[in-house]
Amino acid sequence: MRKKVIIGTAILGAILVTAQAWSSQPTVQEIMDTRVDPSADALWGSVGWVESRQGASFRQPKTAQQWQALRVHAETLIAGAVLLGKARQVGSNGYSALADTDTPGVRTAVQIQQDIAADPAKFAAAARRLEDAGRAAAAAIQGKSGTRLVEAGARIDGACEACHAAYWYPRTAPLRLPGSAEYARFPSRSAPNPPHPQFAN
Repeated sequence: MRKKVIIGTAILGAILVTAQAWSSQPTVQEIMDTRVDPSADALWGSVGWVESRQGASFRQPKTAQQWQALRVHAETLIAGAVLLGKARQVGSNGYSALADTDTPGVRTAVQIQQDIAADPAKFAAAARRLEDAGRAAAAAIQGKSGTRLVEAGARIDGACEACHAAYWYPRTAPLRLPGSAEYARFPSRSAPNPPHPQFAN
């Protein structure tokens, strides 16, 4: 009987230690709110084409201080992705401060936690994909290349969307994609001289 009590106490102690460790770690939601989302937004907004009355122009950082600020954002995103790759609680449900959280049918924190627990390696792989994209952004920033940062930003967006689609977005049937003939009627954004929007005088 004494042996059973000792074993039971040891198991209970291990459970309590694990619970305390989890409670002291930032949740997935907290990491997204404080590290990944703000950093990704800063990287996306730092480069790109701008349309004006004078035409299209490419925007990117111009000073060493601006590039350094972006480096901090890239490193913060990478650190957040590394944290996401380690087992932790999901935390609270998404809320309206984040895009898409008010969409009917989005997955709850409990449901997301269950999905992650069912295949932890899959979620860890999604976190590594985000980390790799963040490192591509950091390399582009190191080289002061706006075009490479745009490409890295697309990789970050793809990593985010793939993970959200797998764990957060509603489990509904995918929308029908337009056929080749329908798609051909849309103006190409990759045309050498895309039409510029008309501005009112």
